[in-house]
Amino acid sequence: MPNRKVAPNIPGHTLRTLNLIVDYDLSDEEAVRAGNYESWAAPPYDQDPPCVRHGKQKVEVVLIRFEAELQRFDVGQAFKRMGLERAGIRELLALGEQFPNLQRKSTIVALSPDKKPKTDPWTSPFLGTREIRGKMRRVFTIPLFEIWWDHPVRFLATRKTT
Repeated sequence: MPNRKVAPNIPGHTLRTLNLIVDYDLSDEEAVRAGNYESWAAPPYDQDPPCVRHGKQKVEVVLIRFEAELQRFDVGQAFKRMGLERAGIRELLALGEQFPNLQRKSTIVALSPDKKPKTDPWTSPFLGTREIRGKMRRVFTIPLFEIWWDHPVRFLATRKTT
């Protein structure tokens, strides 16, 4: 019997690839202002890890919508099998700036490897919409806790760099 390679078990999904220009030298506040968000909130962070990217860079990102309810671990494992990496806050904010209407369609989550709030390392920053003073507004938020997504969300990933 021949040795057959078994395909990895990746849940049903849809992909959309986009190219961004990401300015890694911006502070969080500058990146939020550039995105013109109507509201944003973020808890205090642990000290920022050293940034390995600097300046403006072209980055290929992938928006993924899975056809299943997934936990954070499941999404991370699917990314690995697909040859993708978790996007960080800088890529997420650049997406919101350059494609502002995407977050009006569904919440976009980054399983950010670059920053974690002091109170909860399991949180994930996201772009979405919230009703503020009777109108739906674009927001950037890092919630207090989120490891299970049971509503339509898209996840932001980047292509692995070698």
